[in-house]
Amino acid sequence: MRLHGKLAGFRAARKVVVEGITFDSLGESRRYLELRTLERAGDIRALRVHTRWPCAVNGVHVATYISDFDYFDTHTKAHIVEDVKGNARYQDDASRVRRRLAEAVHGLVVKVVERPAASGKRRRRKKAS
Repeated sequence: MRLHGKLAGFRAARKVVVEGITFDSLGESRRYLELRTLERAGDIRALRVHTRWPCAVNGVHVATYISDFDYFDTHTKAHIVEDVKGNARYQDDASRVRRRLAEAVHGLVVKVVERPAASGKRRRRKKAS
C-alpha cells in the first residue's frame, strides 16, 4: 500500500494505491481489501471498482455516478453497489443527488458503507487531576 501526500479537497483523506488501483481514502482501500478476501473465499464474485453509471433523462445525459464497488453476493444472489463514506453526515449534496439519480435511472440500491477516518495520530489522554 502506497500513500500519496496530496489532500483530497476539503477533507483530510489521502489518495491510496493498492494493487495498482487508486482509492480516494484509506477507508475505501481497506474496504477493497475486505471485499477481495470475500471474493477469494467465494462469498462474492465479479468485484468491480469505480464503475461508471451514466445517467440520462429523456435522452439527455445529466450526470455520471461512479460507485466505489459493485459485486454479486453469492449467498443472497443479489447485485450489490457500495459507496464508501468516511462520515455519512458530511456527504456533499452533489454526491447524494448523483447517487439517487443512478438509483432511479438504473434501478440500483446503493449501500452506503460508513468507514471511520483512519488517522495515524494518537489521541492524547487527559491528565488526571
